[in-house]
Amino acid sequence: MYLVHRRLHKPIAPAQTLVLLDQNLEVSVNPINFTGSIPLRSTISKAITPMVKVSLIEAVSTGQKLIGSNSSATLAILRPLIGYLVYDVHVRNNSNNTFYAVIIDPGNGQVLYHQTLTPFSMARHPPMFAKGGFGGFYAGPKEGLGRHR
Repeated sequence: MYLVHRRLHKPIAPAQTLVLLDQNLEVSVNPINFTGSIPLRSTISKAITPMVKVSLIEAVSTGQKLIGSNSSATLAILRPLIGYLVYDVHVRNNSNNTFYAVIIDPGNGQVLYHQTLTPFSMARHPPMFAKGGFGGFYAGPKEGLGRHR
């Protein structure tokens, strides 16, 4: 792990000592390296896996069926969205080159929401509604979301 000096915006190497002259304060920077007893990735995976009853392939198929027979998936991921774990499937209607976002429940396969993606929404929110990539784990932005009709 590297720290960055606030004023200089330069990386500080591990185990290096930095002297802040303006405050006459010496700070020792050491790398953080330890192994805890509860690994986060496997613990979360063990908790979530039994609850996911629908495969990614099934979610893609559901999204394509919703959009039409001449469609293809361009993106499909399992991710958190507004506090729920969902499949975020982007589907292209090949007949008219329109893109759609389809949100599918991984527990029961139901379509929770879908909408047409405009070039603006696709550029601003890749993947769907995730500011800055994949969004936060515990919460996500609620703007533009509604219920599936």
